[in-house]
Amino acid sequence: MWFLLFLIVFRSFACTPFLDSSLYQNGDILLQDLRGSFGESVENTTGSAFSHVGLVRVDAQQKIWIVEATTPFVKETPLATYLRRTRSKAALVRIKDLQKQDAITSVNRAMTHLGKPYDRHFVLNETSALYCSELIYDAYSHGAGLYVFPVQPMDFSENLEYWQKWFGDHPIPQGELGLSPQNTYDFPRAKVILEGECHHLRQALFQTLYTN
Repeated sequence: MWFLLFLIVFRSFACTPFLDSSLYQNGDILLQDLRGSFGESVENTTGSAFSHVGLVRVDAQQKIWIVEATTPFVKETPLATYLRRTRSKAALVRIKDLQKQDAITSVNRAMTHLGKPYDRHFVLNETSALYCSELIYDAYSHGAGLYVFPVQPMDFSENLEYWQKWFGDHPIPQGELGLSPQNTYDFPRAKVILEGECHHLRQALFQTLYTN
């Protein structure tokens, strides 16, 4: 009898704490650090641990959806799918003392933007296209009327070569007001519900096949 031994390497999803649907409420903010050059450039530019953010919606069946502005357009993404894009870290935060109706109104506002293109030029308060943290800002400020997140001048001097390629012929919005994912995390009224590792592990599976 002959046998062959195979080594199969696969990636397992190690983000279990964040998959607990009971943790989430409408209007929560879920941050992650994205894999790839864009995510790393956002983090380096903003001095952040995070490069993307989305807004939580809990449906009637208690399923968790993330409303997010991402390429190529604003969409709703199932929680597990959203988390699978994480490189190594995620955080769930909640605005303190947020009324339930204000949270729902904010989510409903975000939902009105579904299908709109991603804003590659990071123009705040112009909602024909939106970037990730702008969607959060707009949902709270124009949805529930809560001007909670302070905006600040954007600085692209870090990783300037990357951003020159990103913006192409469009002027870099240096000094224009904007909001980064980290700003939503640092906001004093933002309470951290859960924060930790959320990544993919390489695991090996040995399989033996016998032949006569």
